[in-house]
Amino acid sequence: MGFTVSLFFEAVDFIFGIVFVLSYIQCLSAILVALISEKETKTRELLKILGVPDVAIVGSWYITYGVVLFVASLVQAGVASAVLFNHSSVVLLFLFFWLFSCSLLAYSYMVSAVFSKAKVGAYLGVIGFLLMYVVSTAFTNESTAASKVLASLLSPVALVFGVNNLAASETNGVGITFDNVNESIKSYKFSTALVLLLVDSVVYTVLGLYLERVVPK
Repeated sequence: MGFTVSLFFEAVDFIFGIVFVLSYIQCLSAILVALISEKETKTRELLKILGVPDVAIVGSWYITYGVVLFVASLVQAGVASAVLFNHSSVVLLFLFFWLFSCSLLAYSYMVSAVFSKAKVGAYLGVIGFLLMYVVSTAFTNESTAASKVLASLLSPVALVFGVNNLAASETNGVGITFDNVNESIKSYKFSTALVLLLVDSVVYTVLGLYLERVVPK
């Protein structure tokens, strides 16, 4: 069974990252449409007229979608643990998926600050997301740790590197656990992916707040 699993991960290694990235496209598009539609329909402006501050509006989005993504990440971690990453810690899997989901939400907010048309914003936001993934394809097992950390400021890249670490550790029949989360695999630590996804969420949120103020309405 272990040999079969190893062959599976070796066979799908070159497409594993893009499969996970593509699995989030529909979620990304839906969030982008929802956020930008509030601008398009002037709902956000009405809330501001009624005295609701920007922080409260953005906070309500993060709480609402954060809860939904939290539950979705729990389910995703459970399924991934049962089907794909049998040897890895389900807690670390959950943190990985949830932190990426948070970065996805923050990215959506950042993009929504630039566009006022939902369809256009969603379309270009998804394209931007996929272009961020493309950056990960430029890296090899010999790429330096520093370059991979820098590239992980693009959250899809951190997702791909993290998934690659999971696949590599499962191939060895070990998995990612709290005992080896700080061990380097292919010049990258799984813990680095977790930290960088959190950093990405903060950076994208700050950029979104900035763009809200400087981009013409």
